[in-house]
Amino acid sequence: KIPSELTVSMDECEYFVSNDETPDEIIFAQELGSFISDFVRNLPEKQQYIFMGRFYLADPVATIARELQVTESSVYKALSKLKRDLKKELLSKEVTI
Repeated sequence: KIPSELTVSMDECEYFVSNDETPDEIIFAQELGSFISDFVRNLPEKQQYIFMGRFYLADPVATIARELQVTESSVYKALSKLKRDLKKELLSKEVTI
């Protein structure tokens, strides 16, 4: 038996699940995630760190720069290049966002 303090109603969890997405949108999101993961896996380690730090972990640019011992300007330049390269990669797979 599940203790009562651990049970929650589906109404309480409703905001975790989106019912607004169509099956096509779900498939598109999964494919997009796969494309982005492949892109990141093929980056050099420093660029992976910058990409993951900024876009997945939402680290401030100053934090990334400090951890890599580089200037904030170089992190901003790397981020701009990463975004351009990702856009080019997605367009080559005929993916537009």
